[in-house]
Order: sequence, then structure tokens, then C-alpha cells
Amino acid sequence: MIDWLAANSTLVNILLNGAMTLIWLIYLHLLLSSTRRSRRTNIFVNRSADRGDKAECVVTNMGAEPIYLIDVIAELIIDGKNYSTVVTDREELDVDDVTNMLERSNQVALDRGESRAIGNFRNLVWRAIKHLDLRDCEDRITDLRLIVVVAGHENRIAAAEKEYYVVSQGDGGHSYVPQGLMTRQLHSARTRRRIQKLMEENLRLESEEARRQAGQTRLAA
Repeated sequence: MIDWLAANSTLVNILLNGAMTLIWLIYLHLLLSSTRRSRRTNIFVNRSADRGDKAECVVTNMGAEPIYLIDVIAELIIDGKNYSTVVTDREELDVDDVTNMLERSNQVALDRGESRAIGNFRNLVWRAIKHLDLRDCEDRITDLRLIVVVAGHENRIAAAEKEYYVVSQGDGGHSYVPQGLMTRQLHSARTRRRIQKLMEENLRLESEEARRQAGQTRLAA
């Protein structure tokens, strides 16, 4: 055996060096994968304080890095059809009732482990119904999907979603029952593109509305 190793020392060295290189490459891959996982956004959406209309929807940053909450999207399921809109701003709060205009928005930075109450479920649904002009359809909502969109350390959006059954109560109110325990993290590029397209469409509509109102103001003057 010793004679064979001596006679084939060059081949043995090549094999040993190759094995060491492979081990280091595997170690580097594991290290990079662990780093990426630790820096990946992890958003938790939960119902708090109640089960009905007054239950608060709370968003928590469970990741290791700070995030910035950009938008909240509500998707209503009515008669099997999906209706989506942005419900970030707390429009139920009157301008005269707040001391700081930032109180009317949920666009805020969240540090690691920090939470933000984005409004109760009644108000979230009210915002969506108002934007979508579906005031006569409230009692036909069967499901509510909430999508929280954030920006992290990377130059792209990240998102997570939580789905709820909407159950009508005898007193005219509703209960919002989570369809799962955990919040689904939306990491696929295709899903992010769909969400970004919806957000850009909302900005386009907002711009058109601003121009329309400006035109009406000029005509009135």
C-alpha cells in the first residue's frame, strides 16, 4: 500500500486537493444560503383583541432586518370573483381628528420584532368596498385576503399574505376566521410582479383622479 501511494503520489495529491476544494465549496454554499435565509424578510399578519369587526389586524416584522411597510392590499372574494385594491391609508380617521397626518397612514418602518396595528377588520373592508364601489356587496363577501407589501435591504419588494373566512353574524356584524395559522411569505418573482403591477395601477388611478380634480378646480375658478 505504501509503495502504491509513493508510486502514485501525484494522483493522490490531485485527489486530496480536489476533495478539499469540494468541501470548501460546499461549506461556502451553506454559509451563503444561511446568510440569505437570515436576511430574508419574514412578515407575520395576525388578528388581535377580538374575533369580529373590531378585531385589530397586526403586522409584525419577524425578520432579522428592518423593513418599510409600503402598502396593504385587500382582496375580497364575492360570489367567487376576486376584487383587489390598496387599503394602506386609514381613511376612516378624519383629518381634523389627528395631530399628525402620518397617523392616517400605515407606511412606516418596522424594526426587528416591531409590530404595527393597521386597522380593525371592519375598517379594512370598508376601505376596500369604498375604493371598489361595492357598497351593496358587503354581505356577499366570503373571503378576505390581506397582502402586506414591504421593502427590505434588497432593491425589490417583498410580501406576505393571510386569508380569512368572512362569516356573517346575526347582528349585522362579521367574524374573520384565519384560514391557516401561519402567514404565507410570497417569494416568487411572478407573484411579486403581479403585486407590483397592482400597486402601479393604483398609483395611475390616483394620478388620474388628481388631474381630474385639478381640472374641475380650474373650471370653477
